[in-house]
This record gives sequence, structure tokens and C-alpha cells, in this order.
Amino acid sequence: MKRLFIILCFFVSLQAKSQDDRRIFVDSLLRGIEIKKDIRYNITERPLLLDIYYPARTKNELLPCVVWIHGGALTDTSIQKDYDLIRWGIARTTFNGYISVSIDYRLITESPLPTAIQDCQTAIRFLKSNAKKYGIDTTRMAVVGESAGGYLAGFCSFACNTNVFKTTEWSQVSNKIACGVLWYPAVNHDPYNMIDYIDRDDIPVISIHGDADKLVPIDRSYQIQNKCREFGLDFQLHIIKNAQHGFFDTSWTFNDNNCKYMEEAIGITLAFLDAHFKIK
Repeated sequence: MKRLFIILCFFVSLQAKSQDDRRIFVDSLLRGIEIKKDIRYNITERPLLLDIYYPARTKNELLPCVVWIHGGALTDTSIQKDYDLIRWGIARTTFNGYISVSIDYRLITESPLPTAIQDCQTAIRFLKSNAKKYGIDTTRMAVVGESAGGYLAGFCSFACNTNVFKTTEWSQVSNKIACGVLWYPAVNHDPYNMIDYIDRDDIPVISIHGDADKLVPIDRSYQIQNKCREFGLDFQLHIIKNAQHGFFDTSWTFNDNNCKYMEEAIGITLAFLDAHFKIK
């Protein structure tokens, strides 16, 4: 038993060091980027916050905007808008000319669904309502979400033409965005199944999934693909070979494979966004 405890402590120590190494790496990617932090986007209830990251820009220039949504199973309070995987993606989209936004939302331990879905759509409407202030081109907005964030990004994409989850906050503008990117998305959290909201008028969406993902198996993305095909929608599934959940490998550590899988996913994401927003 003592030996097992020592082994467990060793692996916990390795994991903590790996997380520290990744945070240092991501911090280096964001060096020099202008950030406006902790902006409140809701009006009622407790404050909900977002961060805005700016690329190099000219005065009064309106730029496309990508809203990033973190995962965490809708329950993990340790994963927030400054989650390393989110900031890693943000660094790349920002340096490629996008205003990048990371948002927090209420977890189901605080308020049951569809609150988290409503919060994400409220953040989008807040950005649209304040587009001039923040330099956003509202015709070129997208979402990217990972894991449970991919689930929420799915609702932001497939329900953006409706008012199903629209609240009274910033109601003068629509939930409409141009396209969506889902990283290893969950599809169902009772009683809200993302696939039920796919319809023939939906926007272009892609899903990026590791074929070794055990937490959210790749068949979830195949389910989305099959439903989108029924309606003839613009949907693509990109598979990253040997990648587990969060684009890790079997060691679940920050290493060369983690970097390779992440950069592959970010490259696919950027190619998709650039094509839709005509960025060269």
C-alpha cells in the first residue's frame, strides 16, 4: 500500500509539472498580445465575464471575431476562460488576424441547463451589441468550443437562427453567427441533445476529434455528421489519428505529441475560419 501511494504521488507530481510546463509555454505564445480582461457580458444574475484578445490592427478597423468556449463537463470549476488549451488556440487565432474572446458561463452545479447555453448566446449578443466599441465585424463571427465547450458551441451554431435559447439580455440583436468549430464535442446532456437542434438552415460547422478519445468517443462526431448529411448541410469531420481527449496521447502529458495534435487541430480550425472569412 505504501508503495502504491508513492507511485500515485509520483504521477500526480508529474501531472502538476506537466501543467506548469504547458502554462509557461502558452504564456510565451501570448506575449505581446493586447488583452482586455474580465469584461462583464450579462446584466442580471451574478457577473459573467469574458476576455478579449486583440491582433495588430489599424484604428477604426473592424475585424472578424472568434468566441472560444472552454470545456470541463459543465461541472469542473478548475477549468475557466483562462484554460491553457483555450488560450493556446486563442494565441494562434489572434496572431492570424482575429479578435479572440474567451468566455465563462454558469455550470450546471450552479444553474441547470439550458442556462449554460443561454449564457454563451448572451455573450455573443453582448459582443454584437458592443461591436463598435470592441472593433468587431458582426458579419464575421464564429465559435470554437472544446469538449463540453464543443457541446455549447454546437448549440451556438445549430440554434443560432432561432430564439429558443434567447434571453431578454441584449435582445435587440440576434444569436446569428457565421460558422462553428467543435473540438471533440459531447452531444447530449439530458434533457438537451445538440443533434435535436440541427436543421436545414444551419451554418457551416466542422468537428475535430481524436480517434483514440475515450472520454468523448469519436462516434459522437459521427452522429453529428450523419444528422447534418440528412439535411445536406456544410459539415466536415476531421480526425486526428492517435489523439486522445484534449489532443493528448496515452501519457496524458504535455509533450511533443500534445503539441503536434494541438497544432494540427488549430491549423484545421484556422483554415476553416480563413476560408469563410476570406483571410489570407
